[in-house]
Amino acid sequence: MARPRFRRLDYDLYARLEQCRILGSTFQIILVVIDYTIGYQKEEAPISLTSFQDKTYLSRPTIIRAIRDAARRHIVRVCKRGTNPKEATVYAINQFLPDWETGPLPGASKRVLTRTSKEALTSKLVNTTLPDWSRGVNQTSKTSTMTSPIERNYKETPMVKQCNENKLTAIRETIELSNDIGVSGNHDGDTILKYLRNNDKASEPQDISRRTGIALDTIMATLLSLESQRLAANCEGKWWACEVNKHG
Repeated sequence: MARPRFRRLDYDLYARLEQCRILGSTFQIILVVIDYTIGYQKEEAPISLTSFQDKTYLSRPTIIRAIRDAARRHIVRVCKRGTNPKEATVYAINQFLPDWETGPLPGASKRVLTRTSKEALTSKLVNTTLPDWSRGVNQTSKTSTMTSPIERNYKETPMVKQCNENKLTAIRETIELSNDIGVSGNHDGDTILKYLRNNDKASEPQDISRRTGIALDTIMATLLSLESQRLAANCEGKWWACEVNKHG
């Protein structure tokens, strides 16, 4: 029998389908049964599981569960004929529409969900993340203020720079107060000066400390002392030994 071009459904049946609150897979099974029965102007028709798969693209376990759900709701009538397992099961649509059970979805939650309005969410977000500038800039708050990494860098960089400058100033003042103490008789000073003279390239204090085994603070103090005696020079943090002028 040729497939008809149109599906002619009774208005009450169509309206009942619109009111169905069932699972999507169950609804697909009902449409397939309607296609094979009412679509061909039949009361019932044999439909195999393979035909259900070709129509709905659902797995076999899902199709079996959907058929059982549709039968439990008295929407689809399942009529098994014969004992041969190769024979397709016969299905039909229950034309007595009041018997259909199309209530809430199985397992659906009865809890009423409430959602906060967009204005309340925005107001709460602004109040928890931004300070109240209407009270002035120098306001005190019991909660800690979060600062971004960029703001922390702007605040910490001058402090670290000032600390390093204070440390170098203290070292220079110590050297100026002990100018009478030269390199002679200072084992660390002789070692550092010898390393600078034997090294062809300018060296950083960290490299000198790693090569000689002398502490970095001692290296810095000794280099500044050598610089004050014009025995060493530096440029951009790299040091080298100066040539000794015997004629003054």
